[in-house]
Amino acid sequence: MLVKESGADVKYEVKTFEIVFHNLGLRSWIECTLCWDCPRGDAKGCCYYNPTYYPTDLAYLQEVNPEAVQVILAMPRLTVLEKYMSTDRIEDSDGDFRCPFHELEGGCRWAPDLRESVCRFYVCSGCNIWEEAGVGIWKEFFDRLENYESEINQSICLELEQQGLDLKSDPAEFVKRALSIFKIKWDFIPEWCREYPEQQRFLLKRPISLGKEWKL
Repeated sequence: MLVKESGADVKYEVKTFEIVFHNLGLRSWIECTLCWDCPRGDAKGCCYYNPTYYPTDLAYLQEVNPEAVQVILAMPRLTVLEKYMSTDRIEDSDGDFRCPFHELEGGCRWAPDLRESVCRFYVCSGCNIWEEAGVGIWKEFFDRLENYESEINQSICLELEQQGLDLKSDPAEFVKRALSIFKIKWDFIPEWCREYPEQQRFLLKRPISLGKEWKL
């Protein structure tokens, strides 16, 4: 199917794919099966982003996979600020960019629970997932989760600031203490998360634009 958009012919194909919402407290994520067959066809899709890690992410990684923290800290292009760090994207041979943890064959090197929040929550706008009947509770869930995670990040940063420590001054010590604070004050699934299903699947059918016209 060809549709004229802004003077150009855009090819559309109707595709059926699945969206799965995973309620895992702070490590919740949205799964989209369309990712495995990305309409852009460039083997990187939306993964051109600079992944950004806040205290909740770093504390979790330090506890379950400390090697991942070392990989992040050893990245050759790493932007470190007082309250977060970001691994700079890399340039491909085609002049475009991609996340340094995204491989052209195989995709993301991290399991979903090890990814930062944007990578766990984001679904391309072209999928229009929030227009599907019944997904409204999940829009509410992830909005609440984003605010809850921000609250924890601010709390941890404030406590460490009062101790004279920030991420820029001593990343390794910051991560170590952030984990200690998290374990004492935040290491539980909040009650409001239990009000939502542990998992819910939706089968979506959408007209998908192919190639660079795909809406990320």
